[in-house]
Amino acid sequence: MANITEKVDEAKWGVNHWKLFLSLSLGYFMWGLITSIAPLTFSLAKGNPIYLALPAVYPLIGTLLLPYLSDRKLGRKKTFYVTLSLYTIGAIVVSFTAYYISSSSSVFIPLVLAGLLLANIGVEGEVPTGLSYTAENFPLKWREKLLVLVPNFDNVGGTVAAFLAIIAYSIIGSSTFVMEVLGISAITVGLVLALVRLSLPESVRWLMSKGEIEEANKNAELLTTKGEDKVQIRNVNVNKIPLIHRYLFLVAIGVSQYLTFGLMAYAIADYYFPNSFYDSVIIFVASLATSLAGLIATYIVSKVKSRSYVLTSFLGGTLTMFPILALVTIAKSITGVYLLVFYALLSLNMLFSEFAWGARTILEPLLFPTENRAFFIGLVRAVPIVAYSVSLYLTENISIIDYVVYNIVLWAIGALASFWWYYKGYDTNLVPLEETAIENLSQQG
Repeated sequence: MANITEKVDEAKWGVNHWKLFLSLSLGYFMWGLITSIAPLTFSLAKGNPIYLALPAVYPLIGTLLLPYLSDRKLGRKKTFYVTLSLYTIGAIVVSFTAYYISSSSSVFIPLVLAGLLLANIGVEGEVPTGLSYTAENFPLKWREKLLVLVPNFDNVGGTVAAFLAIIAYSIIGSSTFVMEVLGISAITVGLVLALVRLSLPESVRWLMSKGEIEEANKNAELLTTKGEDKVQIRNVNVNKIPLIHRYLFLVAIGVSQYLTFGLMAYAIADYYFPNSFYDSVIIFVASLATSLAGLIATYIVSKVKSRSYVLTSFLGGTLTMFPILALVTIAKSITGVYLLVFYALLSLNMLFSEFAWGARTILEPLLFPTENRAFFIGLVRAVPIVAYSVSLYLTENISIIDYVVYNIVLWAIGALASFWWYYKGYDTNLVPLEETAIENLSQQG
């Protein structure tokens, strides 16, 4: 049975890997698109922070329920059908409401929030499942790179959403029209995904965890049609860190990265730059910076030890916040030249934010056992999701200086946690999933 996982780890890249890559990437692209709708149309809520806070907490349902079902009953492939249905239906509701219902109607905001509820449950439920799918089914040679590159399509989706919002707002000057454009774009991507996902292989390791060895072998064969690609697999004795310690470490860096990205890339635009056009530009700048940084991270992640990568990411994120603090302290208002400087400093910070996001997307699936992998990733993500929603509400009326200081504290939490992992944890580069997760699927069945 161990030979089955070796087939997956040593497989040459083939057509089914391309199908997986396209399916996963478009799913993350949809995540960026869907989660950008509320921040990019904040003016419709007339400044009510609930419009941002509710969609921010909606994913809590998706990140706990759907990964649990994925681990226990559905598997990765069937879960993808459920998530696809949810966010496509949600996008239809949002688009229909924006096109047919007046924004002044008493039912407009409730209908939009209902659509975003479905859509956000879908895209968030796909994140833990997608990370698990990526770690379990791609060759070891490409695993770390793809665990960074594939989730980076979230940033690409956010960038495209912000760009479409800028164009749409420039044409008509209406946030409702922006909502229509984003909703229709999401529906279009959903239709493409429906076609791509028809012939995906199931996760080999998930099937093995359920004792379905024959089916696992069949799916492994689908991934090895072009033979083997020998890699220097590192069989190391990883530190036997208890599961609860791994979980708490991932929660700490998750809170640090998730909140600082959301607050600096999205919420700061709505709270301190109260203009729909500037909202879109700031989100576009932040998303573009993270998208490009994701490509850099994909290149370097396999060339450095994972512990060093994690530490550098969070230290860099912490340090690059101080120039932003200096700027907002000196400037009476962020306009003109100050605005251009802000864009540059924000882009630099977003580079490290993307590196930190890459650290999370690598470690979250690699540190948990297959039997509960998606659900445990969801349990990690649940904490920053709740913390972010609360932070959106609590930071609405504080000064921009206090807002930036709050972000520095959040970054520092991640830096301290990464120091701990650097000295107590272990590197995951080219180490089989069964070892990084401290499990042994070969004993099953």
